[in-house]
Amino acid sequence: MTRGVMTTMGEALSNVERHSRAKTVSIAVTAGRSGLRLTVSDDGKGFPAPVTGRGIARMRAAFAEIGGSLSVNTVPGEGTTVTGVAPMRR
Repeated sequence: MTRGVMTTMGEALSNVERHSRAKTVSIAVTAGRSGLRLTVSDDGKGFPAPVTGRGIARMRAAFAEIGGSLSVNTVPGEGTTVTGVAPMRR
C-alpha cells in the first residue's frame, strides 16, 4: 500500500472532523478478490452531488496511481461513505 493511499484515507477522516458534524464514524478494512477495501463512513451532514473538488480529485488520483479506485457516496443530512479499493500485491 502506498503512502498516498494511506494519506488519502487520513484525509477522509480529517474531512469528517472538519466538515461533517458526525456523531459516529466507522472505519473498515477488508481483503477480498477485488483487493484491499478501505472504508470511512460517517452519520454527518453529507453534501449535495456532484461529488467534486480538489480534495476528492487528489484522493481518487492516489488510488488510480496504483490501479485502484475511490468512490464517494453522500446524502445530505444522512452522511458520507468514502471507499477506496487497492489491488493487493502477490
